Amino acid sequence: MTLRNALKSAIAAAMMIGDAGLATQAKADAVDDITKAGAINVGIFSDFPPFSSASADMSIKGYDIDVAQAIADSLKVKLNLVSVTGQNRIPYLT
Repeated sequence: MTLRNALKSAIAAAMMIGDAGLATQAKADAVDDITKAGAINVGIFSDFPPFSSASADMSIKGYDIDVAQAIADSLKVKLNLVSVTGQNRIPYLT
């Protein structure tokens, strides 16, 4: 391995370690924000069985909803389900 390749590898490793630290900080801030708000908003497709679909009483049921509820329960916050489509899911992130 040449000195140039070793230097490139060292720089890449340092950048990845730095990015990992930033991601951890961002995650911690997001969890704090959610717990302070007392609610978590989760976007779901409402027409994608078995992950999510409308039941007979028109409530949304499925695996995605069960997982979202488990996350909300573990954070001790209210779950707000937001029905999304392919077109509006990215704009809803803001």
